[in-house]
Amino acid sequence: MRRNYPVTQVNHPLGEKQSIISATDARGVIRAVNQDFIDIAGFTEAELIGQAHNLIRHPDMPQAAFQLMWDYLKAGHHWVGIVKNRCKNGDHYWVNAHVTPIYEDGKICGYESVRVKPTAGQVSRAEAVYARLNAGKKPFSLWQRFLPRFKRILPLWLVLATPGALTLMLAFAALWPALGVMTATALLALLFDNWQQQWLMPADKCDAAISQDAITQFIFTGEVSNLGRYRLQQIIDQSALRTITGMVEHSSHDVVEKSHQVAENARHSSHSVQQLSQETDQIAVAIEELSASVEQISQSVNRVSADADASRQLGENGRSVLQRVMALISSQHDHLVQDAEQAQALDQLVAEIGTIASSIDAIAEKTNLLALNAAIEAARAGEAGRGFAVVADEVRSLASDTQRSTERIQSALTQIQQQVTGLVQRMQEGRDGAATTHDEMQSVSAQLVELLQSVDGIASSAQEMAAGAEQQSKVSTDIAARVSQIRDNTVHAAELIDADAELSRQMDEAATSQLELVSRFSR
Repeated sequence: MRRNYPVTQVNHPLGEKQSIISATDARGVIRAVNQDFIDIAGFTEAELIGQAHNLIRHPDMPQAAFQLMWDYLKAGHHWVGIVKNRCKNGDHYWVNAHVTPIYEDGKICGYESVRVKPTAGQVSRAEAVYARLNAGKKPFSLWQRFLPRFKRILPLWLVLATPGALTLMLAFAALWPALGVMTATALLALLFDNWQQQWLMPADKCDAAISQDAITQFIFTGEVSNLGRYRLQQIIDQSALRTITGMVEHSSHDVVEKSHQVAENARHSSHSVQQLSQETDQIAVAIEELSASVEQISQSVNRVSADADASRQLGENGRSVLQRVMALISSQHDHLVQDAEQAQALDQLVAEIGTIASSIDAIAEKTNLLALNAAIEAARAGEAGRGFAVVADEVRSLASDTQRSTERIQSALTQIQQQVTGLVQRMQEGRDGAATTHDEMQSVSAQLVELLQSVDGIASSAQEMAAGAEQQSKVSTDIAARVSQIRDNTVHAAELIDADAELSRQMDEAATSQLELVSRFSR
């Protein structure tokens, strides 16, 4: 048997209106408790739920008491008992317990218990009985069993025996006749008590299992007899009624509390639904604005696509013009190359002419020297050489003219050569410039091709964006329709919540009325 320690032997009596309620499964594991249980035991609800009910068992309780309880419960009977329970801190409290089996599909699935404050006499007798049982003794003595009956028949015996005994003592002046009368009247009172119990309180009106439990009779009624059995049956019936009213009251409290929660939840739900309705309205407005924005985006994307197509066309035209310009530049480059080659050839011819002119100048100089020598020789010859001297003068004059002419030719050739050299240099520069321009044009052409590709990409992206915008517009329209449907459903839900709130209010009133009715029965 589980023994919970420590214990302090400090008693905490239940209040007159306190009613401890708990429910367990078939194995005795706690499934539900009420606030009175939590308050008196000192455990939290979380510490109790899921634990065995013997968590609160006090070590002063004998094993036989709980064995008797389980025998009754497993046999399908109610059980009543005075129980000492342990608080969490080691203190204790006494309860008048009534335990009832719970059935489901004809089988016991759990137990419900309602405990109230016991009387002082019940606690006193329970302490004495449990102490004797723990000490290995019988629960009560024969004198304890007979004393209640003696107290009950003593008044009747005195009423019957006193007049006769006094009369005999006065008549015969002897004690023995009086003792005989007293003995006879005592037997008569005892027989009358037996007849009274058998006739007024027959055993067949009592529960057979309870009638056999002398310990329970003694603890609850203070005696073991038909009267004790009958009184115990009344106590059991009262306990059963108290259990029913207690469970109904507990359920009514739960219903009231839950109806309050339902009403509060309905109020919050109604507020939330109103907010949701407002938010759906805002969403609908936002979706309309989004649809308008999507339409504007679609128009802008279409314009971008059109501009991209126009840019692509302009790029193609520019590319064609550039290709023609490159062809012209290439042709000009070829002509410049040819002109440069011709200019170089002309420069070579001028150089050759200069060489020839130099040769002529040299010949003229030599001729002039020869003519001078001839003139000298003619002068020496006198008259004979005069004709030769004239010829020599003409030759020398011709040689001088030739030299002057060759000098002018040489000067002109020098100027021509300078001009041709400058022309060749400029042609080479023009050729190099044309080549550079051609290369730059090729680079521009490549960049223009890349630009056209980018424009194609922009046009393609614009088309995709246009398609996406159109799809988004359709989705926005669908969302708007769904939001409208959600709003309609929200309005309908708000109406249902208001109806539920009204039903909750009516249920709260009905539960409160039920609780008041049960309270009248339990008082």
